[in-house]
Amino acid sequence: MNKLQTIKTKLVEKGYRLSVAESLSSGNIQSRIGSVSGATK
Repeated sequence: MNKLQTIKTKLVEKGYRLSVAESLSSGNIQSRIGSVSGATK
C-alpha cells in the first residue's frame, strides 16, 4: 500500500473528508489525492 492509499484509508476509517482551497499547490494536492482509487467516495 502506498502512502496516499494509507492516508485515504485512515481518513475513511475515521469518517473524515479532505477539502482544499483553490491555489497552485492545492491543485497539486487535489490531483495526487484524487488519483487514489475510491477517492471520491
